[in-house]
Amino acid sequence: MVETDKNVLIVGAGPAGLALGNLLANASISSCIVDKARQAHQQSRACSIQPKTFELFRSLGLYEELQTRSIPLLGNRVYVDGVLQVEFSFEDPDTGETTVAIEQCVVEQMLRDRLTRLDVEIEQGVECVGVTAEANGMRVKLLENKEERERYADVLVGCDGGRSAVRKMAGIQFPGFKYPEKSFISDIVLESDLDRSYMHYFLDAATRLVVVPLPEPNRFKVSGCTSLPEGACSRSVLVDSLERHSTGRFRIEDVLHFEFYEMHSRLAETFALDKIVLCGDAAHLMPPNGGQGLSLAFEDAQILAECLGSYLGSEELSKIQPYVDRRTEVEQRIREAIATKKRYSYEHLKQGATERHGEQQRIVAQELR
Repeated sequence: MVETDKNVLIVGAGPAGLALGNLLANASISSCIVDKARQAHQQSRACSIQPKTFELFRSLGLYEELQTRSIPLLGNRVYVDGVLQVEFSFEDPDTGETTVAIEQCVVEQMLRDRLTRLDVEIEQGVECVGVTAEANGMRVKLLENKEERERYADVLVGCDGGRSAVRKMAGIQFPGFKYPEKSFISDIVLESDLDRSYMHYFLDAATRLVVVPLPEPNRFKVSGCTSLPEGACSRSVLVDSLERHSTGRFRIEDVLHFEFYEMHSRLAETFALDKIVLCGDAAHLMPPNGGQGLSLAFEDAQILAECLGSYLGSEELSKIQPYVDRRTEVEQRIREAIATKKRYSYEHLKQGATERHGEQQRIVAQELR
């Protein structure tokens, strides 16, 4: 038996999928979200929301909660070989609003709770394993507890991350490249005298360390790249990174989570193929400069929700085209993120090559508005 009660089936209960589900509900479009993970993750992952994204939370009635559960992130302080070299502001000069620090899992829970209040389904432990195009929509094969079932959807949206199963089943290529550096991300409890109103970016010739305060006291997201060999344990990586850059300012109290990850820059060859659409990391991956990946995911959801509303009201696939055309803008944003990463390299900063005024203008234009 094929279930036929939902117009849009969203695969992936991350930021893009949850935001899209909420926006579709605002437009009275029924949807269901499935995710192969049995439960929501509890790590910080992305940890900042920029002013240009606040409008999304206002539209969902979540802006006040966002502000209550976050802390202001006034800017970025950049250190080279332990010496503070430059500071950039995260305040939008037009509105006075500034970026906030908040754990991704907290943002996701806010979006989940709202969907629950609206009776929108989120099915955990359900994997999308097959897709068949039909005249009026998509027949989707789902796997739950080793049992298969099928669901019909007018549109299938892959919000299932960089390794997207939906993208692979659609046969959409994902060209790009992987950075060679050995990157890590961690949630830690840290005793430090760092100003918790700023993110702190440390560089030396061999490593990078990014320290971002989180709302809970002494809680930080720490990420970067290490020169330690494969097989190094998490604590040794953190101790080495912190000792290299801290000049005695850090003491680890607890390591809550640690993982290595691969950093990619990739862009799907198309954002939609017939009635299959990609959204968020399933459509694009970029260096984690200034939280751009999370912002792009939320922007995707906003534009796609509007296009889906037009399409479902007319059944004309051309109504999805504005979202497909967004790929050109995203491609440029990825190029800019790659260029920014190079400007923040040790060699570049050591030469003093990041000109403060020009870089501040770029942050305002690209990351805050």
